[in-house]
Amino acid sequence: MNFHIPPSDLPTALVRFSRQADLQVVSAADQVSQWMTAGVNGRYTAARALAMLLTSTGLEYRITSTGVVTIGHFSSSISSANPEAVASPRTTSTAAGAPDPTASDPAAADPAPPAAAAPDTVAADATAPDAAAPDQSTTAQTNAATGTLQEVVVTAERRAQDVQTTPISVVAVSGDQLQAQQITSVQSLQQIAPNLTVTNGGTTQYVNIRGIGYSPVGGDGQNGIAMVHDGLSNNEDGVGLNTPYFDIADVEVLRGPQGTFAGVNSTGGAIEVTSQDPNFKGVNGYATAQVATYSDTRFQGAVNLPASDTLALRLALNEETSGSYFYDEGAELDGPDLGGPHFIPGSAPTSNKTIIDPGNIDNRDARLGVLWRPTDNFQSLTKIEIDNDDSQGVPMQPDTNSFPPLPGQPCPPGEGTAPVCHNIDYPGYSGSPYVLNNWDTGLLDDQSIDFYGEELRYTLPGGIVLRSMSGDQEINVYTNSSSTNDSINYGYTYGTQTVHTYSEEINAISPTTGKFTWITGAAWAFNREEFTSFGEDYGPPFTAAAPDITLWNREFLWIKTEGVFGQMTWQFTPTLQLLVGVRENWDQEPSHAGGLVLSLPPPYKSELTHNSIGWSDSLTPTGKVGLNWTPVQGQFFYAFWARGYKPGENNQGSTPPANKETTHDYELGWKGTLAGGHVLTQVGGYYTQYYSMIETIFDPNNATSSAGSNIPFSIIKGLEASMQSRVGGFSFNLSAALNKSILGPLIDAETYKFPSDYGITNQCAAGEVPNATNSNCTNYKPYLISLSGEELPFAPLFSANASIQYTIPVGNMSLTPRAVYAYQDKSYSSLFQSDDYFLLPGHSVWSGYLDWNAGRWTATLYATNLANAVYLNGPGLYSNPRQLGLQVNTTF
Repeated sequence: MNFHIPPSDLPTALVRFSRQADLQVVSAADQVSQWMTAGVNGRYTAARALAMLLTSTGLEYRITSTGVVTIGHFSSSISSANPEAVASPRTTSTAAGAPDPTASDPAAADPAPPAAAAPDTVAADATAPDAAAPDQSTTAQTNAATGTLQEVVVTAERRAQDVQTTPISVVAVSGDQLQAQQITSVQSLQQIAPNLTVTNGGTTQYVNIRGIGYSPVGGDGQNGIAMVHDGLSNNEDGVGLNTPYFDIADVEVLRGPQGTFAGVNSTGGAIEVTSQDPNFKGVNGYATAQVATYSDTRFQGAVNLPASDTLALRLALNEETSGSYFYDEGAELDGPDLGGPHFIPGSAPTSNKTIIDPGNIDNRDARLGVLWRPTDNFQSLTKIEIDNDDSQGVPMQPDTNSFPPLPGQPCPPGEGTAPVCHNIDYPGYSGSPYVLNNWDTGLLDDQSIDFYGEELRYTLPGGIVLRSMSGDQEINVYTNSSSTNDSINYGYTYGTQTVHTYSEEINAISPTTGKFTWITGAAWAFNREEFTSFGEDYGPPFTAAAPDITLWNREFLWIKTEGVFGQMTWQFTPTLQLLVGVRENWDQEPSHAGGLVLSLPPPYKSELTHNSIGWSDSLTPTGKVGLNWTPVQGQFFYAFWARGYKPGENNQGSTPPANKETTHDYELGWKGTLAGGHVLTQVGGYYTQYYSMIETIFDPNNATSSAGSNIPFSIIKGLEASMQSRVGGFSFNLSAALNKSILGPLIDAETYKFPSDYGITNQCAAGEVPNATNSNCTNYKPYLISLSGEELPFAPLFSANASIQYTIPVGNMSLTPRAVYAYQDKSYSSLFQSDDYFLLPGHSVWSGYLDWNAGRWTATLYATNLANAVYLNGPGLYSNPRQLGLQVNTTF
C-alpha cells in the first residue's frame, strides 16, 4: 500500500501509520517519545513501513492474537498495565483469519493467520534487492543488519502486495537492480527474466512470454503482452518500447494471461514499468554518471523537491550518447544523408562523404512528477514524460543462414546456387557480424514518445479507495532506409508512423481488514495510428535531381477497447482463500488503407493500387478463478485457471479478418520462505491451451494476398522455478524455465523457396496443368508442408539466469564482486523449422561487476558480455559485444 508519513517525532509518525495501515498500534509513551523518524513514503507492506519507522530506535514490534500491533523493548517487555495508544482512535482490531501484517500488506489479502513476527523475519524478495523503495538507503540498512532478504512489493492486481503471497508467476525487479546490471531497456530485461524473449526488430521490439505475444509475421500485429508504463498501456505492434529505463521504482514481468486487470492484449502476460513517485522527505535524489567503451557516456539523475507540506515535485533526467557497435563500410563508398549527395550507378564515388553510424545512441529523456495531497484521504499524482531517442539507422545485416531448395529445383533468383540458398541480401554481407556492407541499415531511426498520466485516489470514510487513471500517449517514428541492400545505392524509402492513445480506468478498492475483499473497475482506450511511406528510385534513367517516385502509401487504423471487471477474495478458513475475477471486453478495429504509384519526371503517370477498408470487433469474457492455501506462515500455495485474449486483426480488401486469440491457462505454484527468511523459493507449473493463434499463412487459392489467418489450437506447457538466498554478505539468485510449445494442425507453403514466377497466379484446378501457354495457374503442392508439432516462434525450450555476489567490509566501506549469467536456448523466428533458415541459435552471456560503496557513494566497474559472445537478437540483428565501463552514483 502507499504510505505517506513525513519526518516527525515517532509518536506522531505511529499515529499516521495506524491510520494509513488501518491497524491499531499501542506502545509505552516513555519508550517512543524520545525518538525522531525520517518517515516513510512509497509503496510498502505494513511490516516494512513499520520496520523503517523503527530503524535505529532499538524498538521492536509484535502482533497480538487479536491483530493489535504493540511496540517496545520486548526483552524487558512493555508494561501491560498502562500502555498508551499512540495510534488510531479505532477500537476494533484485526479480525481473526485476516491478513497478517508481518507477512504482507494489509491491503494484499494474504490468507495467512495473524502471528507474531520480528522485523528480521518479514522480508520477502522475489528477485531484487528492493522493489519500489524510494527510501532505498533506510530499507537497505534494515535488511543488512538482519542479514535477510529484502521484501518486494508488487502492484499487479491494483493493491500493494508481498510478491511471496501473490498468486502469479512474477519476476519483480527494482530500479536499483536495473541500474546495477546495466539493464536500460526492455531489450535487456530478458537477461533476468526466464521465459521472456524480446526480439529486436529495429524500430520495434517483439515481446513474447512463454512463446505467446507477438510474431512479426502475423497479421496487422498487436501485442499479446500488455505493456504498461506508469499505469498507461501500450498495445501497439512493438512500437514505442525502446524508451530507456531511468529513475525506475520497479519492473514487474507477469507470466501467463492477465485477463482480469489487463484484459485486452494479455494472452501471454504483462510487463509493468513504474517510475519513482515524488515524496515528502525533504530535498533528496540521486545522480549517476557513466563512461564506457564505444564512446558511451550517460548521465542520469533525479531531484525531489517538496514545495510544501501538501505538494512535492520530482524531476528526473536521462541523457546518453554512444557510438555504434557496428562499422558501416557502405558509408565509405557513398555516405549519403537525407539531403545527399547520392551515389549514382556508373559514376565515381563522391568526395563529399557523410559518414553515418547506424546503431548509435542519442537519447534525451525527462520526466516530471507532481504529487499533491491536500488531505489524508485524497491525492493527485501527475507524471509527464518526454522521450527523444534517435539513431542513424538500424544496423541490419543480411540473414546469413542458408536453406536447401526442393529436390531438383534451383534457388530463388538472386539467392545463391543450389544446394545452398541464401537470403537475397546475402551478397551484401561483409563476412563479419559487426561490419556492415549494405544500405539496409537505413539512415535514420528517430523516435519521440511522450506520456501524460494522472492518477487520483480518494479514500472514503469506510476505507474504500476510489481510483482514477487517465492517460495520453503519443508515439512518432521517422525512418529512412535504402531501396537496395548493397553499397550500390539506387534510392531511398521514407516512412513515418504516428500513434495517439487516450485511456481511462476507474477502480473501487475495498479495505482488507475482513474476510471478504473486492476490486471493481472499468477501462476504456482509443487508439489512432497513421502510417505513411514513399520511395524514390535513383537508378537509370533517373537521377537524384529527378528521381522516380515509385510508391506512396497511407494507412489509418483505429482501435477502441472497453472493459468492466471485478475481482473478489473470500478468506473462508484461516488458511484457505478463494479468488474469483471476471472481465467483459469489447473491442473494435476499423482501418482504411490507400496506395498510389507515381512516376516523375514527365511523362507523369499515376495509378491507384489499393483503397480498402477493414473491420473487426469482438465481445470477449476473460478472468481468473483460483484457490490460495497457507498451511503455515511463509508457505504459500496456489492453483488457478485464467483466460486471456488478443483482438482479431484486419485484412485488407475482400479477405475476412482474422479471429481473436484466446488462451486458457492452468497453473499450480508454491512460494516458500525458509531458514528464517534467508531463503526464498518460487516454483510453478502451467498448461496453456492456445486458440486461434494469428499468423500470416499462404493461401494457394488467393496467391497475391498476404493475410492473417488463425491456427486452430496449440499447446504450451512448462515449469518455472527460482530461488534467492542471503546469508551475511553472501547472496545469490537462481531462476530457470522449461517451456514446451506444440503447434497445432497447419499446412502452409515454404514461400521463401518459391521460384520467381510463383505467388502470382492461383493454384491449378483439378486436372489443370500449368505450361508455357498457360500462365493462369501454378502448382504449389510441392511447397506445401505440415507444420504440426513445431515450436511456436520465439519460444526457447530452456532459459535460465543466475547471479552471485559477496560483500566484503573494508572499514566504513565495502567491496562487492558480482557475477551475472544468462542463457537462452535456440528458437526460431518462423513456424518453418525443417531447416536452419529462421534459426536463432542459443547463447550464453556472462557479465561481471565490482562495486565500491562508501555511504552515499557507489562506484561500479563493469564488463557486460564478458566472453564477447556473438548471437542474434533478431533476424539479421546481432547482439551487443563486450563493453567495459565505469559508473559512479551518489544519493542525497
